[in-house]
Amino acid sequence: KLQFLYFIAKPQMPNPCTFPRLSFVSVACAVAAVYFFKRGKRDVDPSFKKKKGCLPRKASHVTITATVGMEPRVMVDGKDFLMKGMGYSPIVPGKDTRNQPFDYFTDLRSHIWKRDLRIIAGMGANIVRLWSWDISKDHLSFLNECMHNNLMVLVPFSMDAKEFENIADPDTHKKILTGWRALVKSVHHHPALFGYLIGNEVNEEFGGQLEALLSIVNSMVDVRNDEDPHMHPITVPFSDNNFLEILVDKYYPWLNIDYWSLQIYRSGNEIQQLASDYNDLFTTISSNYTMMDNSSDYTMVDNTTTEFDNPEPDYVFVNGKNQGIPKKPIVITEFGVDALSNKTCKGWGPTCGVENITTLTSDPNPIPEDQLKQAYGICERYNKIKSNTAGGVVMEFVDEWWKGSLPDIRTPGCPSRRPDVHSYCGFNLNKNITNSTANILHEEWLGIFKQVLAQKDSYAIFQDMQYCIQPRLSYCVMKEMFSGNDDSCTEVIIKCNSNRATWDEESCASALKLVNNVFVMLVAPCILVLVVVLGVMYFQLGRSATEIVGAIVKPFWL
Repeated sequence: KLQFLYFIAKPQMPNPCTFPRLSFVSVACAVAAVYFFKRGKRDVDPSFKKKKGCLPRKASHVTITATVGMEPRVMVDGKDFLMKGMGYSPIVPGKDTRNQPFDYFTDLRSHIWKRDLRIIAGMGANIVRLWSWDISKDHLSFLNECMHNNLMVLVPFSMDAKEFENIADPDTHKKILTGWRALVKSVHHHPALFGYLIGNEVNEEFGGQLEALLSIVNSMVDVRNDEDPHMHPITVPFSDNNFLEILVDKYYPWLNIDYWSLQIYRSGNEIQQLASDYNDLFTTISSNYTMMDNSSDYTMVDNTTTEFDNPEPDYVFVNGKNQGIPKKPIVITEFGVDALSNKTCKGWGPTCGVENITTLTSDPNPIPEDQLKQAYGICERYNKIKSNTAGGVVMEFVDEWWKGSLPDIRTPGCPSRRPDVHSYCGFNLNKNITNSTANILHEEWLGIFKQVLAQKDSYAIFQDMQYCIQPRLSYCVMKEMFSGNDDSCTEVIIKCNSNRATWDEESCASALKLVNNVFVMLVAPCILVLVVVLGVMYFQLGRSATEIVGAIVKPFWL
């Protein structure tokens, strides 16, 4: 800034005596500009102050204790840990994430996540599950905020079939491992880290490349072993699509993840049955593998022999014979119920079949909300999950308005490409299951909080952008459940309904301060310097308007 001002002023100097006064003005303007810059930067980025080289405390010690013949245990810093998780993807209405990044966990969005993390922690949750994480961005402030709220984080690594079409290709393999290594090195030291998630429902994304996928996963475990001295656990969130029949049954002994994770939208009783089937299947798998000696020959019960260069390290040997394999815990990384009524076909579901689904009317609100249905459904599922698994993650904290991107035979307007409109597009979870009733899931309505579209003034320079959320009944119910209330779901719902006035209030995050300070930081110093320079040139140096314009334009033509 000083060099630029000096360049403008120097050619018009009538005598040397005017330069000291102009230099003083230039220095004053520069100091003011630096002051405004720092003040604005501090307001936009609360972590602008020099970051210390060490964290408040050491990294968390997360262990999955899997011992042959014993039930597995999940422990954090030496204490048993039941995952009471909240899915967190706070995409504001109007934001389309299909072709845009949606990493909301940087300082730029701190007004959003500071509002939400306090609420999630107040519910009694102990972990947040994320879906997007840009390795190139700084997430320290977000992780620190989670730590201060006693929340751990499941950090995701993106595995997208659009980006990695052929994962069996050696170059693709190398590219994936390079990005994965960078992720592990960037977060493994932080106390808020619980562990890593590899992709999201990758058995759907890479269904035709399953062997290549699981091979890469094992390589990623090796990288974790090299780069993370704390050995934070790794899992792959699989979809509920032949989970037991294919993934567990065929690959259990060879897949080196620390625990199984599953996205499931079945009823509580079906979740309980799946957990029971998992236990039975594990018993069968473990008993089907025996070791004849300490060599690399594995013998199956059917007497077929397969040779391996490196025996599975998790096997336990006693007198040279394999005693079985350790049991891995299972976590439900997505479960939930949407907040819309089941009245989307003739009569009340689930008695209506696919053939009876009627086209929704053009009414702008064709399906009413049913908060009671959502609250009871989530409560019932959570009770089964906490009793039969290592915990689960509620899907999700807030509604996401961009998810109506799937065709819906009931609604001509679907798929919806309007993230600023809360659509009623849904899809049938049972579409591939014969002789089943319709099970419509509306992904835009899964939140235990609903969002309000922020209103914009097209003509305003300073905009008070209010991003507000409103709790549903399921928020209060899950707050009771996470906090240890062992009453029945009906009793908890009655309690929450009777106390609704104590929790049913809007929470808002304002972007006014952010917008104002970005303006001050970037524009105000430039305007101030320009006005001062023009004034000095006109009044003190007696230059004409033409000469002033020429002096300003001249540097840009050099």
